[in-house]
Amino acid sequence: MVPEPFTLEPCESYSKDDIDEYAAIFKRVSTEAYEKPELVQNAPHNAPIHKVSAPAVNEPERIVVTWRQWLKKKEKK
Repeated sequence: MVPEPFTLEPCESYSKDDIDEYAAIFKRVSTEAYEKPELVQNAPHNAPIHKVSAPAVNEPERIVVTWRQWLKKKEKK
C-alpha cells in the first residue's frame, strides 16, 4: 500500500516541490535502468508479491473476468 500515491492528473494541481520530487524519482529510475538494467528488470524489490507466476494466469478454469462468469463456474462445481 502506498499511503499517498502520486499520479499526475490533468485536473489536479500539485506544488512545484511535489513535481520536482516526482521528476527526481523518474530520473533515478532512468539512471538505474542504464547503469544496472537487471535492477529495474527485477523490480519491485519491496513488494509482498514480486512476480505473478505464468501458470496461474494461464489456467482458463481459474480465470473469471465478470461476476456472471464466476457464478457459472461456481454452479459447475
